[in-house]
Amino acid sequence: MLEGAIIGIIVAVIVMMIQKSKQKKALAELNNSDTLDTPEYSAFFHHATEKIFTGKGFKFFDGNGVGYLSGSNFNYKAKTGLQTFDLTNCTIAYAGKKKKINWISIEDNGTKHYFTSFQQGAFKMDDSEMQKFIAKLQEISPESKLDVL
Repeated sequence: MLEGAIIGIIVAVIVMMIQKSKQKKALAELNNSDTLDTPEYSAFFHHATEKIFTGKGFKFFDGNGVGYLSGSNFNYKAKTGLQTFDLTNCTIAYAGKKKKINWISIEDNGTKHYFTSFQQGAFKMDDSEMQKFIAKLQEISPESKLDVL
């Protein structure tokens, strides 16, 4: 029994290290890109469609990638490509907590996209990056419904 617990801890630590490495690599690629101006804000985000976000089940996001603010645009770059949201023409709102993580929604042309940013700690989720992102969004769009934290 003790051996199983030790193996489980080792596997969890390895998975967390791989995820952290993936996040650092994605952010480094963005910040070292010659084609982009240096973004005002960037972080590793998880993205969910409305179907996944409102659905029940184990899966709570569709994918992950780097999100960055450039002026009033929020750009989300994942394996599926680049999505750009003009925040002056979108509805931004706090979407609540799901799986103990804060989420925001960005509604663009009638389609809602959900985003969160967190770091998996040993015993809890660290959502300080999400709080920074929400503060930046409030600067860009003061009329947004993000007064939550």
